[in-house]
Amino acid sequence: MARKEIAALSDARLRGARFVYIAASFAALGGLLFGYDTGVISGALIFIKREFGLTTAAEEIVVSGVLLGATIGAILGGKAADLFGRRRVLLVTAAIFGIGALASAVAPSPAILIASRVVLGLAIGLASTNVPVYLSEVAPAHARGWVVSLFQLAVTVGIVVAYLIDYVFAGVEGWRWMLGLAVAPALVFGTGMFFLPETPRWLIRGGQHEVAHRVLLRIRDVADVRWVRPRHLPTNYRHQHGDLLCANNSSGRRIQLRFRRDSGDRGRRRRKCRHDDPRDVFG
Repeated sequence: MARKEIAALSDARLRGARFVYIAASFAALGGLLFGYDTGVISGALIFIKREFGLTTAAEEIVVSGVLLGATIGAILGGKAADLFGRRRVLLVTAAIFGIGALASAVAPSPAILIASRVVLGLAIGLASTNVPVYLSEVAPAHARGWVVSLFQLAVTVGIVVAYLIDYVFAGVEGWRWMLGLAVAPALVFGTGMFFLPETPRWLIRGGQHEVAHRVLLRIRDVADVRWVRPRHLPTNYRHQHGDLLCANNSSGRRIQLRFRRDSGDRGRRRRKCRHDDPRDVFG
């Protein structure tokens, strides 16, 4: 291979890697908020009990309110992501994280604090179901393992950060600061998701092929992406699933996209664009 071609391929990989790092960093903030809001209550509860005169039962409700919200969020998260898109749900998740943290910090009564914790739990449930999905669908196959694992790493880091913040503000009994500081990463999370694209898989599933085409060019550094309508596929299949999206990767080999059949069908139907590499562009 000529030196220029090798250099071009190297540059393409660098551009793709750069996007992966940016997307993983912003999306993984959802995991950090997950861990922070779960762990921060352990240090803040001592001072909350003193200020509000909580009973043992009230303390348990304050702590477990997050779990109730997380259960609801996890149940609703998957369906919401299928209906509205992963990116939109994560934008809403960031807003819920911010609202919940701010409401917890300024809560004038135990009832408001408990309600705020339930709201935070809702965001935790949404993040736990949608951040890994988003990361897996934008990451290339060769990087998908470590990119998705960043979410769990971020959860652990969030718990550690929560303990450190508890320690810093324990001297002044600043439980409101402990809870309220989660607004900052929530803002960064939401801002980052605003500039990140929707996943190509969801766009194609919704029939937004042109948008998926542009996103693939952006996140995969695909040299050429075009639509192919194989004549040998049944007319009703082409009508239901639209055009097949095929692409050349940076090495010039053909790549195919796979489409799921309707719910009444089973399995997948696969077609090569021509004769070369039958790998799914999403992995």
